[in-house]
Amino acid sequence: AMTGSEITIKLRQNGGFEAVVFLDCSFETCYQRIKDSDRPLVRANSREGLEQIFLQRQQRYREVADLIVPNESLVSLTVEQILRELPIL
Repeated sequence: AMTGSEITIKLRQNGGFEAVVFLDCSFETCYQRIKDSDRPLVRANSREGLEQIFLQRQQRYREVADLIVPNESLVSLTVEQILRELPIL
C-alpha cells in the first residue's frame, strides 16, 4: 500500500494541481451514483466489497486533502464552496 505522502505526490502529479480537493459523501450517496456504472471495479465487486474499497480510500483521501468539501447536495453548491475556499482557481 502507498503511504500518505506517496498518494499526495501521485495526486499532484496526475493533474498538476496545487491543491487536492476531496469531495466527501456517504457510501450510500456514492453507491447510488455508481451502481449502474460499467466501470470494471463496480462490475467486479459486490456492494459490500465496494463499501470496503470506499472506506479504505476515504481514509487515504482525507489524509492527503488540502480541502474537504461535503458533496451530498447540488453540484453547484459544491462548486461554490470550492471557489470560496480556493480563490486561487
